[in-house]
Amino acid sequence: MLKEITKNPKALIWALILHALIILLIIGNFTFFKEDETKAIPVTQTESAENAEQAGATGDEPASSHTQNAESKPTPAQETETLDLPLPKPSVQFKTPEVIPLAPKIPSENAEQKRLKEIEEARAKAAKALEEQAAQAKLEAKQEQAKADAAEARQQAEARANAKTEAAEREAKAEAAKRAEAQAKARAEARAEERKQASLAEEQRQQARERELAREQAKQQAAEREAKQQRRDAENAAKAASERAAKIREAAMAEEAAKTASERAAAKEREQAREQAARETKAKADKEAKAEAEKAEAAARERSEALARKVAEEDKQRKAAEEEKKLSEERERWKAAEAKRKAAEEAEAKQLAEDRERWKAAEAKRKAAEEAEAKQLAEDRERWKAAEAKRKAEEAARNGNGGNSNNRADNGRNGAGNQGNGNSNRDLSGARAAWSRAIERKVKSNWHKPTERFGMAGTARLTLQAPGTIRRFTLSCNNASTPAFCDSLKAAIHGSDPFPKPEFDELYDDTLVITFE
Repeated sequence: MLKEITKNPKALIWALILHALIILLIIGNFTFFKEDETKAIPVTQTESAENAEQAGATGDEPASSHTQNAESKPTPAQETETLDLPLPKPSVQFKTPEVIPLAPKIPSENAEQKRLKEIEEARAKAAKALEEQAAQAKLEAKQEQAKADAAEARQQAEARANAKTEAAEREAKAEAAKRAEAQAKARAEARAEERKQASLAEEQRQQARERELAREQAKQQAAEREAKQQRRDAENAAKAASERAAKIREAAMAEEAAKTASERAAAKEREQAREQAARETKAKADKEAKAEAEKAEAAARERSEALARKVAEEDKQRKAAEEEKKLSEERERWKAAEAKRKAAEEAEAKQLAEDRERWKAAEAKRKAAEEAEAKQLAEDRERWKAAEAKRKAEEAARNGNGGNSNNRADNGRNGAGNQGNGNSNRDLSGARAAWSRAIERKVKSNWHKPTERFGMAGTARLTLQAPGTIRRFTLSCNNASTPAFCDSLKAAIHGSDPFPKPEFDELYDDTLVITFE
């Protein structure tokens, strides 16, 4: 109860005032009784000592109850008189003091009873007022506790909603980053594999060209060796024919020399004839040798040209085959790359569609949660307003028209103090959080996100003015952000103008911070 009273200073002040009044009443009552007890009662001695002794021996009581009270409580005057008397002797008789009953004692007792009754009634009223103040303080404490619990529940709900939203955003960002990383890794692996395949194909083509060139060089060298051999054979044949002709000539000359010893005169003509024949034979042999050499050279040249034509034709065919093969390989690679690209585009489109569907589902879920939260906040606000109106009505009913002017003055001062204090910090904090979330939702709903934004982030700081327009606006992007990313953030900020209005105009002085990732 002490906690409930300390939470309500007004109830504490009233409790202290009531306790002080009760203490003052008790002190006044005690002082009044003390004065009645110390009053002197007049006495007279009218009876003898014998009657006093008889009364003391028999134990008879006086007829009046007032006399008994007076004897039970002697006054200081009586006590002094008793002490001053000498000791009585048995033979001496003296009169005992007779207590005269006070006639106005009965009215005094009635007044005392009336006063006691009034004191009891005042105490009962004070206790009742104290109980009412305690009940009021308890009710106000319960209302404050209910308001605090509702605010705490709203804050917890907001914290849970924010945590869920942030967790969903972090999960979506992590999934997007993971997908982007996987896509980048897959693209890098594909490019590496393509480069590897291209390098391997180029190496194979280079090796094939080198082998083909080696074969062509070997063929050409063989053709050259064959042509040289044919030329050497032709030269050898011509030389052999020349040698045979020389031998024939030598044989003919030897034969002619042997025969001309006896026939000199007639041999001159024959010599000339033989020389002519020899010349003709030599010319014929030379002609034949030359014809054979030319024929062999022509055959060698023809074979060389045929070989060269064959080599050129084969080279041409080889080059054509290589070009055709290269074109075919390029065509196959293009087809594979095109199919791979189409598959990647289809996969990416499918992934984007799935992401869009997940985003739509998450957005619908978030909007439903926000609507439920807004509905809950509205219901809490309505309940609080109803409780506040009920409390004020009960307070007005308790005060009523019969309330004292001090209470009305206190209420007026309290109302003025509450108006001077303005809105509470709790109300401002709740309104600030709700306003910030509403602005962030509107800005992000107007943000057309670029397709490439991995690692990019930006922070917008803006101050608004009534009725929701931009007064100051700054934007800072990290080093990984592109101009297109920053332009999209600017477009989202300016496209959200006018912004939602806050619950309190004091919030226009706040600087709002919105983070984009």
